[in-house]
Amino acid sequence: MTAFFKIVDENGYVSGFGRNGSDGLAEITESEYNALAAMFAERPAASDGYFYVIRDNPREWVLVEVPVDPDPEIDDAEALSILLGGGGE
Repeated sequence: MTAFFKIVDENGYVSGFGRNGSDGLAEITESEYNALAAMFAERPAASDGYFYVIRDNPREWVLVEVPVDPDPEIDDAEALSILLGGGGE
């Protein structure tokens, strides 16, 4: 039998959902799973510097600003090197 689950973070946002989860995850009905999947498939587009998250209660999309690290530990060139497999060194 398939079990359905969701993960709700400390801010009340749905940070994940799926099937056949493990202990400690919030079990949900198949209907709720399908509703989350349909909502996720219709995610609105966000402008640069923002993204959408799903608030669990009430269930709705919320536009949030991408957090900016005021003092990054690495610069853009080093980050690109890491992403391209250079290890940043």
